[in-house]
Amino acid sequence: MYARLATGRSCQIAQQFPAVLILGARQVGKTTLARAIGRRGFASAIDWLPG
Repeated sequence: MYARLATGRSCQIAQQFPAVLILGARQVGKTTLARAIGRRGFASAIDWLPG
């Protein structure tokens, strides 16, 4: 898997705020980013909104 530039910054943001919203176009890595944040221990729950 490629290292994503947004992962480190997103983890910093997740430490500062109780909720983080990841928005973006289709197939740009939103789910991959959310899972990476979760694996680092910064997510207690990931809610998928119906789309």
